[in-house]
Amino acid sequence: MFRRGRAVQVRGVGRQDAEGTLILDQRVAQQGRPATMRQWRIRQVAPGRYAGRLSDAAGPVVGEAEGDRLHLAYAAKGGVRIDQWLVLSPDGRSARNHLAARKLGLVVARLDEVIRKVD
Repeated sequence: MFRRGRAVQVRGVGRQDAEGTLILDQRVAQQGRPATMRQWRIRQVAPGRYAGRLSDAAGPVVGEAEGDRLHLAYAAKGGVRIDQWLVLSPDGRSARNHLAARKLGLVVARLDEVIRKVD
């Protein structure tokens, strides 16, 4: 909470399985730490509602979509709650990702990034 920001680079490859689940494999490289791998598995459970898991989360991931916005919420390890908002760009090839991590109600980390589709 009282440290400087760190550069984080995430590279991911996504696919959809036969049941419609989005599977996203990511390599996360954080400044000063060894790279790690994580996997998202998200599926639609009702119109505009999503559920799934993240390999480094402490519980399930839930999501709600409205228009061009997707809100994801989940618990991370160490008692941290994550709220993540993804906003799709009009061209559909990028999205803004805004994440807030809270512990005991206090924001302990923020992430603001642009996610781009690479052909």
